[in-house]
Amino acid sequence: MDTTQTLDVDATSVASDAKQYLTFLLDEAEYGVDILRVQEIKGWDTVTPLPNAPEYVRGVMNL
Repeated sequence: MDTTQTLDVDATSVASDAKQYLTFLLDEAEYGVDILRVQEIKGWDTVTPLPNAPEYVRGVMNL
């Protein structure tokens, strides 16, 4: 086996050990979740306002 083949095998080993994350921003802070734990990505939907809720609560939505 020549040097090039050895380097290719090592690069493949590193790539298979790499993890993937779903990242998102929340109030200017970045968070990440292991992609294997993500079950669904849902877009923004209409929100039902809640009476007497604090100002920072927009409401609720069905998931």
